[in-house]
Amino acid sequence: MHDPRVRPGSAKPGCGHRPAKTYPEAVEEGKTPPRGVEAGRRTVWGVPTGGRRARSPDEMDPLRRAMRLSRFLDPDLVLTDLTEEGVPDVLHHLAGHVAGAVDDLSIDDVESRLREREDAHTTSLGHGVAIPHATVPGLSEQVIMVARAPRPVRFGPPDADPIRIFFVLLSPPEQEREHIKILARICRVVRHPGFLEELEEAGSAEAILEIIERVDEAHV
Repeated sequence: MHDPRVRPGSAKPGCGHRPAKTYPEAVEEGKTPPRGVEAGRRTVWGVPTGGRRARSPDEMDPLRRAMRLSRFLDPDLVLTDLTEEGVPDVLHHLAGHVAGAVDDLSIDDVESRLREREDAHTTSLGHGVAIPHATVPGLSEQVIMVARAPRPVRFGPPDADPIRIFFVLLSPPEQEREHIKILARICRVVRHPGFLEELEEAGSAEAILEIIERVDEAHV
């Protein structure tokens, strides 16, 4: 259940959907939600965060290293020619690509869970980027797919920026904490100067992965 004080709105630069500091931004500072927050009440993009004590930078470093995007990247999960328009068609195509590349994933299951998240609040971040994401039973670890549209495509609310780059994140339901941390890392990486322009100009799936790995490595 969403906090009634939190109102979903159009995405704003910086990976946030609320005037207050978002969970990904807090994670970047090595913080977590304060104690006393009822589990399932405080959420970011629909994922319950619960309440945990703040961790020191020394404690956070091993977790951050484990969450490097390069750990989850695969050339089979890169799409360079997305042309579909609108949330239903885009998510159907993305779900089909993921399900075709990952064993034991159902396209219908992936699509319905991505659509459920998108219907709750847009995953468009602005500046031509969106991060459709969901938890999906049957996964043993996170899956990241990257899709590039040769021309910007409509996705999200009418006033949302057209999208050129999609990062799709799927996680096991029991790994919501890791899911949040990977979302935060994607947010940091896509804000890297010149990163999106490089992805748009990359000539192949392999080149896209090389760019992501290089920028990912540059971030703590």
